[in-house]
Amino acid sequence: MEARFVDAARHIWRFGLSETIRFDNAFGPTTILTAISRAVSGDPNYLTPIEARTYRADGSQKPPAGKGKIAPILPSSSHLVMAQFERNLERLGTHVAAGHRVIIMETPIYPAFQQQLDAAPTRAVISARQRWNAACSKFGFYCVDVPLIPDIPSAPWFDNTHPPEASWGAFIASEIQKAAE
Repeated sequence: MEARFVDAARHIWRFGLSETIRFDNAFGPTTILTAISRAVSGDPNYLTPIEARTYRADGSQKPPAGKGKIAPILPSSSHLVMAQFERNLERLGTHVAAGHRVIIMETPIYPAFQQQLDAAPTRAVISARQRWNAACSKFGFYCVDVPLIPDIPSAPWFDNTHPPEASWGAFIASEIQKAAE
């Protein structure tokens, strides 16, 4: 079977699966029952006001007022379609060839989960990181390993995948400065 057909089929399957999960997260029985339960309990925050969900000028959203509940286990995520990942890296490589500096970094996850993953990476993580490192060498990207951003009272994590903005922003700013040198 032709590789492009297999890649396309994987991409379509992954998109369909992702959209099904998103729909279930928004309208699944657990979500609906939780919303009803919170509404009946008198919780004044059972619905997030529209103004709290607006984006700031830099594209980020304002974090919630209080620290969110960090899930006790690493959440599962969809696996990359490796052929698409490599194609995207090749496309970015054309920008380097045109004289631009391309910075690529793996974004951090909650520190306890990141330490788990670093200690025992999955096959998917190993494969993605190997291809990413190969592309960094091949195309001359400025590649940055995933930083470990601590969860401290003055700069807490609000969920598993969104680091504290001040710590994350300072890290990104320092890496941009290094890449410009």
